[in-house]
Amino acid sequence: MRGAVAVAGFRRLGFNLLISALAVPFIHLSFSYPTLKSWIPDPRLPIYLDRIHRTKHGSDSEVFDTEGRFVPEKFEEIFSKFDRDNKGGLGWKDIQEMVYANMNINDPTGWTAERLEWWVTYLLLRDHKGLVSKEKIRSLYDGTIWDVVAREVEAKKNRTSAYKTD
Repeated sequence: MRGAVAVAGFRRLGFNLLISALAVPFIHLSFSYPTLKSWIPDPRLPIYLDRIHRTKHGSDSEVFDTEGRFVPEKFEEIFSKFDRDNKGGLGWKDIQEMVYANMNINDPTGWTAERLEWWVTYLLLRDHKGLVSKEKIRSLYDGTIWDVVAREVEAKKNRTSAYKTD
């Protein structure tokens, strides 16, 4: 049942059924074992959020420390280094420069994870100018962005269906 709920959650964020169905097992395969309370794998692939800090990978922005605590200085550092034009957010080029700058040698898993995370972030959160605002990135880190995105997707669907019935 959990898998169906997770797929429904991805659908609420605006992803199509195929991407949603592929993302859920990928995420659970990646995050389940590190968050388990035992060394014995659980075939149900649960993710324990109280241990999510164990999924931290290399080549990241270090906005969270190894114990899962938010580091405000590292968050601000992203924008002081990569929002060079003081746009109030990051564009595609800024994000690519940041990911490249954060790459640790001999960490292809971390490189891949960081690129994938920021690619999805950019696709979901960019505005009409191709910019991901500092506020949206902050809400990504504190987790509040997901309800906002789901409401925006729902509102867009409602507007589209209203045009079709008129």
